[in-house]
Amino acid sequence: MEAVRAAVPQVCAALECVVEESWEEKEAVWRQGVMLLAQVVEHVDTLASTEHASLVAAAQGLGVVFAHSAAEAKLLALAVLARLFQHAQLTGALQSASEAQLALLGQNVLCGLQAVLSHKLTPAHRIPALELCDGALRVLGGAWPAASCGEWTEGKFVALLLHIVSVEIRMLVEDCDDNGEPVGDYSFVSATDAPSPAPLDAFVVCCGVIEQAVGFLVGDGDATEEGEGPWGKLPAEILLQVSEALHRVIESVLEYLEMAQEQGWRLSMGVLASSRLLCIYITEEREGALWQRARALAPFLVNVGTEPPEPFLLPFLHALQDDGESSGAVDMAAEGIEAKIKALGM
Repeated sequence: MEAVRAAVPQVCAALECVVEESWEEKEAVWRQGVMLLAQVVEHVDTLASTEHASLVAAAQGLGVVFAHSAAEAKLLALAVLARLFQHAQLTGALQSASEAQLALLGQNVLCGLQAVLSHKLTPAHRIPALELCDGALRVLGGAWPAASCGEWTEGKFVALLLHIVSVEIRMLVEDCDDNGEPVGDYSFVSATDAPSPAPLDAFVVCCGVIEQAVGFLVGDGDATEEGEGPWGKLPAEILLQVSEALHRVIESVLEYLEMAQEQGWRLSMGVLASSRLLCIYITEEREGALWQRARALAPFLVNVGTEPPEPFLLPFLHALQDDGESSGAVDMAAEGIEAKIKALGM
Protein backbone atom coordinates (compact mmCIF):
# COMPACT_ATOMS: atom_id res chain seq x y z
CA MET A 1 0.00 0.00 0.00
CA GLU A 2 2.83 2.40 0.85
CA ALA A 3 4.45 1.73 -2.52
CA VAL A 4 1.21 2.67 -4.27
CA ARG A 5 0.83 5.84 -2.19
CA ALA A 6 4.44 6.81 -2.91
CA ALA A 7 3.82 6.44 -6.64
CA VAL A 8 1.08 9.11 -6.72
CA PRO A 9 3.49 12.12 -6.69
CA GLN A 10 5.56 10.38 -9.37
CA VAL A 11 2.49 9.97 -11.55
CA CYS A 12 1.57 13.63 -11.21
CA ALA A 13 5.13 14.80 -11.85
CA ALA A 14 5.47 12.57 -14.91
CA LEU A 15 2.19 13.76 -16.46
CA GLU A 16 2.54 17.44 -15.59
CA CYS A 17 4.80 17.89 -18.60
CA VAL A 18 1.90 16.95 -20.88
CA VAL A 19 0.21 20.30 -20.37
CA GLU A 20 3.29 22.01 -21.75
CA GLU A 21 3.64 22.73 -25.45
CA SER A 22 6.75 20.54 -25.65
CA TRP A 23 5.12 17.44 -24.16
CA GLU A 24 5.79 15.33 -27.25
CA GLU A 25 9.52 15.82 -26.69
CA LYS A 26 9.22 14.23 -23.25
CA GLU A 27 7.75 10.93 -24.36
CA ALA A 28 9.80 8.77 -22.02
CA VAL A 29 8.61 10.83 -19.04
CA TRP A 30 4.87 10.74 -19.76
CA ARG A 31 4.99 7.10 -20.80
CA GLN A 32 6.41 6.33 -17.38
CA GLY A 33 3.58 8.37 -15.88
CA VAL A 34 0.94 6.41 -17.81
CA MET A 35 2.42 3.08 -16.72
CA LEU A 36 2.58 4.21 -13.09
CA LEU A 37 -0.98 5.51 -13.24
CA ALA A 38 -2.17 2.13 -14.55
CA GLN A 39 -0.67 0.46 -11.48
CA VAL A 40 -2.01 3.06 -9.04
CA VAL A 41 -5.59 2.83 -10.39
CA GLU A 42 -5.61 -0.89 -9.57
CA HIS A 43 -5.12 0.01 -5.89
CA VAL A 44 -7.30 3.12 -5.58
CA ASP A 45 -9.06 1.63 -2.55
CA THR A 46 -5.87 2.09 -0.53
CA LEU A 47 -5.59 5.82 -1.24
CA ALA A 48 -6.94 8.80 0.68
CA SER A 49 -9.46 11.21 -0.87
CA THR A 50 -6.75 13.89 -1.23
CA GLU A 51 -4.78 11.48 -3.36
CA HIS A 52 -7.85 10.84 -5.51
CA ALA A 53 -7.78 14.55 -6.38
CA SER A 54 -4.14 14.19 -7.41
CA LEU A 55 -5.06 11.37 -9.76
CA VAL A 56 -7.74 13.56 -11.35
CA ALA A 57 -5.04 16.15 -12.02
CA ALA A 58 -2.93 13.43 -13.63
CA ALA A 59 -5.94 12.45 -15.74
CA GLN A 60 -5.78 15.87 -17.38
CA GLY A 61 -2.39 15.02 -18.81
CA LEU A 62 -3.55 11.55 -19.75
CA GLY A 63 -6.42 13.13 -21.69
CA VAL A 64 -3.96 15.13 -23.78
CA VAL A 65 -2.01 11.95 -24.56
CA PHE A 66 -5.22 10.17 -25.54
CA ALA A 67 -6.38 12.98 -27.80
CA HIS A 68 -3.17 13.85 -29.58
CA SER A 69 -0.74 10.91 -29.53
CA ALA A 70 -0.19 8.23 -32.16
CA ALA A 71 -2.18 4.98 -32.22
CA GLU A 72 -0.09 2.83 -29.87
CA ALA A 73 0.15 5.48 -27.13
CA LYS A 74 -3.51 6.35 -27.64
CA LEU A 75 -4.57 2.76 -26.88
CA LEU A 76 -2.27 2.70 -23.86
CA ALA A 77 -3.94 5.83 -22.49
CA LEU A 78 -7.40 4.46 -23.37
CA ALA A 79 -7.05 1.45 -21.07
CA VAL A 80 -6.07 3.63 -18.09
CA LEU A 81 -8.72 6.30 -18.73
CA ALA A 82 -11.42 3.61 -18.93
CA ARG A 83 -10.46 2.34 -15.47
CA LEU A 84 -10.32 5.89 -14.09
CA PHE A 85 -13.83 6.74 -15.29
CA GLN A 86 -15.29 3.39 -14.20
CA HIS A 87 -13.92 3.42 -10.66
CA ALA A 88 -16.63 4.49 -8.21
CA GLN A 89 -14.23 6.23 -5.81
CA LEU A 90 -12.65 8.28 -8.58
CA THR A 91 -15.96 9.26 -10.15
CA GLY A 92 -16.72 11.55 -7.23
CA ALA A 93 -13.29 13.17 -7.48
CA LEU A 94 -13.77 13.71 -11.21
CA GLN A 95 -17.17 15.32 -10.67
CA SER A 96 -15.63 17.63 -8.06
CA ALA A 97 -13.12 19.06 -10.53
CA SER A 98 -13.61 22.60 -11.75
CA GLU A 99 -15.86 23.32 -14.71
CA ALA A 100 -12.83 24.34 -16.79
CA GLN A 101 -10.97 21.13 -15.90
CA LEU A 102 -13.94 18.96 -16.81
CA ALA A 103 -14.49 20.82 -20.08
CA LEU A 104 -10.87 20.32 -21.13
CA LEU A 105 -10.79 16.68 -20.05
CA GLY A 106 -14.11 16.03 -21.79
CA GLN A 107 -12.91 17.62 -25.03
CA ASN A 108 -9.74 15.52 -25.05
CA VAL A 109 -11.57 12.31 -24.19
CA LEU A 110 -14.11 12.97 -26.96
CA CYS A 111 -11.36 13.70 -29.48
CA GLY A 112 -9.54 10.49 -28.58
CA LEU A 113 -12.70 8.38 -28.70
CA GLN A 114 -13.67 9.77 -32.09
CA ALA A 115 -10.31 8.65 -33.46
CA VAL A 116 -10.37 5.23 -31.76
CA LEU A 117 -13.97 4.23 -32.53
CA SER A 118 -13.64 5.29 -36.16
CA HIS A 119 -11.44 2.22 -36.71
CA LYS A 120 -12.15 -1.50 -36.53
CA LEU A 121 -11.01 -2.74 -33.12
CA THR A 122 -10.73 -6.09 -31.42
CA PRO A 123 -12.84 -6.55 -28.26
CA ALA A 124 -9.68 -6.03 -26.19
CA HIS A 125 -9.67 -2.37 -27.29
CA ARG A 126 -13.31 -1.82 -28.28
CA ILE A 127 -14.73 -2.70 -24.86
CA PRO A 128 -12.41 -0.34 -22.91
CA ALA A 129 -13.50 2.38 -25.35
CA LEU A 130 -17.15 1.63 -24.56
CA GLU A 131 -16.33 1.52 -20.82
CA LEU A 132 -14.80 4.97 -21.16
CA CYS A 133 -17.91 6.20 -22.98
CA ASP A 134 -20.14 4.79 -20.25
CA GLY A 135 -18.09 6.37 -17.46
CA ALA A 136 -17.68 9.70 -19.24
CA LEU A 137 -21.43 9.93 -19.83
CA ARG A 138 -22.01 9.47 -16.10
CA VAL A 139 -19.42 12.10 -15.15
CA LEU A 140 -19.79 14.63 -17.98
CA GLY A 141 -23.45 14.24 -18.92
CA GLY A 142 -25.33 13.98 -22.18
CA ALA A 143 -24.16 17.27 -23.64
CA TRP A 144 -20.57 15.99 -23.69
CA PRO A 145 -20.75 13.54 -26.66
CA ALA A 146 -23.30 15.60 -28.60
CA ALA A 147 -21.07 18.63 -29.13
CA SER A 148 -19.41 19.34 -32.47
CA CYS A 149 -15.67 18.75 -32.39
CA GLY A 150 -13.34 19.40 -35.32
CA GLU A 151 -14.76 17.77 -38.42
CA TRP A 152 -17.39 15.98 -36.33
CA THR A 153 -20.69 17.85 -36.53
CA GLU A 154 -23.23 18.02 -33.70
CA GLY A 155 -24.47 14.59 -32.65
CA LYS A 156 -22.32 12.61 -35.10
CA PHE A 157 -20.40 10.86 -32.33
CA VAL A 158 -23.65 10.00 -30.51
CA ALA A 159 -24.94 8.25 -33.64
CA LEU A 160 -21.66 6.36 -34.08
CA LEU A 161 -21.56 5.29 -30.43
CA LEU A 162 -25.11 3.92 -30.41
CA HIS A 163 -24.55 2.11 -33.71
CA ILE A 164 -21.46 0.39 -32.26
CA VAL A 165 -23.28 -0.52 -29.05
CA SER A 166 -26.25 -1.91 -30.98
CA VAL A 167 -23.94 -4.18 -32.99
CA GLU A 168 -22.08 -5.25 -29.84
CA ILE A 169 -25.28 -6.19 -28.02
CA ARG A 170 -26.57 -8.13 -31.03
CA MET A 171 -23.30 -10.07 -31.27
CA LEU A 172 -23.24 -10.85 -27.56
CA VAL A 173 -26.81 -12.16 -27.21
CA GLU A 174 -26.62 -14.34 -30.31
CA ASP A 175 -24.65 -16.90 -28.29
CA CYS A 176 -25.28 -17.73 -24.61
CA ASP A 177 -23.85 -20.27 -22.20
CA ASP A 178 -25.90 -22.87 -20.29
CA ASN A 179 -26.76 -20.32 -17.61
CA GLY A 180 -28.07 -17.79 -20.10
CA GLU A 181 -25.11 -15.41 -19.92
CA PRO A 182 -24.17 -13.68 -23.22
CA VAL A 183 -20.85 -14.94 -24.55
CA GLY A 184 -20.78 -13.61 -28.12
CA ASP A 185 -17.88 -14.57 -30.36
CA TYR A 186 -14.63 -13.13 -29.04
CA SER A 187 -12.62 -16.11 -30.26
CA PHE A 188 -10.99 -14.12 -33.09
CA VAL A 189 -8.79 -12.16 -30.65
CA SER A 190 -5.18 -13.03 -31.50
CA ALA A 191 -2.76 -14.50 -28.99
CA THR A 192 -0.59 -11.39 -29.24
CA ASP A 193 -3.46 -9.03 -28.43
CA ALA A 194 -4.39 -7.76 -24.98
CA PRO A 195 -6.60 -10.11 -22.90
CA SER A 196 -10.15 -10.29 -24.15
CA PRO A 197 -12.76 -8.71 -21.84
CA ALA A 198 -15.39 -10.88 -20.20
CA PRO A 199 -18.45 -10.91 -22.51
CA LEU A 200 -20.86 -10.44 -19.58
CA ASP A 201 -18.93 -7.35 -18.43
CA ALA A 202 -19.07 -5.99 -21.98
CA PHE A 203 -22.82 -6.63 -22.13
CA VAL A 204 -23.48 -4.80 -18.85
CA VAL A 205 -21.43 -1.80 -20.04
CA CYS A 206 -23.37 -1.67 -23.32
CA CYS A 207 -26.68 -1.83 -21.45
CA GLY A 208 -25.46 1.04 -19.27
CA VAL A 209 -24.72 3.19 -22.31
CA ILE A 210 -28.21 2.56 -23.73
CA GLU A 211 -29.91 3.26 -20.39
CA GLN A 212 -28.21 6.65 -20.29
CA ALA A 213 -29.08 7.29 -23.94
CA VAL A 214 -32.79 6.87 -23.18
CA GLY A 215 -32.49 9.36 -20.32
CA PHE A 216 -30.64 11.88 -22.50
CA LEU A 217 -33.42 11.68 -25.07
CA VAL A 218 -36.39 12.05 -22.74
CA GLY A 219 -34.79 14.26 -20.09
CA ASP A 220 -34.71 11.81 -17.19
CA GLY A 221 -32.23 13.30 -14.72
CA ASP A 222 -30.46 15.51 -17.28
CA ALA A 223 -33.22 17.69 -18.66
CA THR A 224 -33.00 21.08 -20.31
CA GLU A 225 -35.15 24.00 -19.15
CA GLU A 226 -37.78 22.88 -21.66
CA GLY A 227 -37.99 19.51 -19.92
CA GLU A 228 -36.40 17.42 -22.67
CA GLY A 229 -33.09 15.59 -22.69
CA PRO A 230 -29.87 17.10 -24.04
CA TRP A 231 -30.16 14.89 -27.12
CA GLY A 232 -33.74 15.95 -27.82
CA LYS A 233 -32.71 18.84 -30.07
CA LEU A 234 -30.05 17.06 -32.10
CA PRO A 235 -30.39 17.39 -35.90
CA ALA A 236 -33.27 15.38 -37.33
CA GLU A 237 -31.02 13.02 -39.30
CA ILE A 238 -29.03 12.25 -36.15
CA LEU A 239 -32.18 11.62 -34.12
CA LEU A 240 -33.36 9.21 -36.81
CA GLN A 241 -30.09 7.26 -36.60
CA VAL A 242 -30.27 7.25 -32.80
CA SER A 243 -33.87 6.03 -32.87
CA GLU A 244 -33.01 3.24 -35.33
CA ALA A 245 -30.05 2.12 -33.19
CA LEU A 246 -32.20 2.02 -30.03
CA HIS A 247 -34.87 0.06 -31.89
CA ARG A 248 -32.25 -2.51 -32.97
CA VAL A 249 -31.00 -2.81 -29.39
CA ILE A 250 -34.48 -3.42 -27.95
CA GLU A 251 -35.24 -5.98 -30.67
CA SER A 252 -32.05 -7.84 -29.69
CA VAL A 253 -32.90 -7.61 -26.00
CA LEU A 254 -36.45 -8.85 -26.57
CA GLU A 255 -35.22 -11.84 -28.57
CA TYR A 256 -32.76 -12.64 -25.78
CA LEU A 257 -35.42 -12.35 -23.06
CA GLU A 258 -37.89 -14.45 -25.06
CA MET A 259 -35.21 -17.14 -25.27
CA ALA A 260 -34.53 -16.71 -21.54
CA GLN A 261 -38.23 -17.25 -20.85
CA GLU A 262 -38.17 -20.48 -22.84
CA GLN A 263 -35.01 -21.72 -21.12
CA GLY A 264 -35.87 -20.53 -17.61
CA TRP A 265 -32.80 -18.29 -17.24
CA ARG A 266 -34.30 -16.35 -14.34
CA LEU A 267 -31.10 -15.70 -12.34
CA SER A 268 -28.76 -14.81 -15.21
CA MET A 269 -26.92 -11.49 -14.74
CA GLY A 270 -27.33 -10.87 -18.45
CA VAL A 271 -31.09 -11.37 -18.15
CA LEU A 272 -31.17 -9.01 -15.17
CA ALA A 273 -29.27 -6.28 -17.06
CA SER A 274 -31.38 -6.65 -20.20
CA SER A 275 -34.63 -6.69 -18.19
CA ARG A 276 -33.64 -3.40 -16.57
CA LEU A 277 -32.79 -1.90 -19.96
CA LEU A 278 -36.07 -3.07 -21.49
CA CYS A 279 -38.13 -1.62 -18.63
CA ILE A 280 -36.35 1.75 -18.86
CA TYR A 281 -36.91 1.97 -22.62
CA ILE A 282 -40.36 0.48 -22.98
CA THR A 283 -42.08 2.72 -20.42
CA GLU A 284 -41.15 5.64 -22.70
CA GLU A 285 -42.36 3.85 -25.85
CA ARG A 286 -45.71 2.34 -24.88
CA GLU A 287 -47.06 1.44 -28.31
CA GLY A 288 -46.33 -0.71 -31.30
CA ALA A 289 -44.93 -4.21 -31.72
CA LEU A 290 -42.09 -3.80 -29.20
CA TRP A 291 -44.54 -2.81 -26.46
CA GLN A 292 -46.77 -5.81 -27.24
CA ARG A 293 -43.79 -8.18 -27.00
CA ALA A 294 -42.70 -6.60 -23.72
CA ARG A 295 -46.22 -6.99 -22.30
CA ALA A 296 -46.13 -10.68 -23.19
CA LEU A 297 -42.91 -11.03 -21.17
CA ALA A 298 -44.44 -9.58 -17.99
CA PRO A 299 -45.06 -12.97 -16.27
CA PHE A 300 -41.39 -13.84 -16.78
CA LEU A 301 -39.99 -10.42 -15.86
CA VAL A 302 -41.70 -10.34 -12.46
CA ASN A 303 -39.80 -13.54 -11.59
CA VAL A 304 -36.36 -12.36 -12.75
CA GLY A 305 -33.67 -11.98 -10.09
CA THR A 306 -34.49 -11.57 -6.42
CA GLU A 307 -37.71 -11.92 -4.47
CA PRO A 308 -39.53 -9.51 -4.35
CA PRO A 309 -38.82 -8.30 -7.90
CA GLU A 310 -36.26 -5.59 -8.62
CA PRO A 311 -37.37 -1.92 -8.22
CA PHE A 312 -36.60 -1.12 -11.87
CA LEU A 313 -39.69 -3.14 -12.81
CA LEU A 314 -42.12 -0.82 -11.03
CA PRO A 315 -42.64 1.81 -13.79
CA PHE A 316 -43.23 -1.02 -16.28
CA LEU A 317 -45.75 -2.69 -13.98
CA HIS A 318 -47.54 0.63 -13.42
CA ALA A 319 -47.67 1.11 -17.20
CA LEU A 320 -49.30 -2.32 -17.55
CA GLN A 321 -51.84 -1.42 -14.88
CA ASP A 322 -52.59 1.91 -16.60
CA ASP A 323 -53.23 0.01 -19.84
CA GLY A 324 -55.67 -2.35 -18.14
CA GLU A 325 -53.20 -5.27 -18.24
CA SER A 326 -53.33 -5.77 -14.50
CA SER A 327 -53.23 -9.34 -13.19
CA GLY A 328 -52.72 -11.02 -9.87
CA ALA A 329 -49.02 -11.56 -10.59
CA VAL A 330 -48.50 -7.97 -11.79
CA ASP A 331 -50.34 -6.45 -8.82
CA MET A 332 -48.54 -8.68 -6.33
CA ALA A 333 -45.16 -7.84 -7.86
CA ALA A 334 -45.90 -4.11 -7.78
CA GLU A 335 -46.96 -4.30 -4.13
CA GLY A 336 -43.84 -6.28 -3.25
CA ILE A 337 -41.56 -3.75 -4.94
CA GLU A 338 -43.30 -0.81 -3.26
CA ALA A 339 -42.87 -2.50 0.13
CA LYS A 340 -39.21 -3.20 -0.66
CA ILE A 341 -38.60 0.44 -1.66
CA LYS A 342 -40.30 1.66 1.52
CA ALA A 343 -38.27 -0.71 3.70
CA LEU A 344 -35.01 0.42 2.10
CA GLY A 345 -35.99 4.09 2.33
CA MET A 346 -35.41 4.57 -1.39
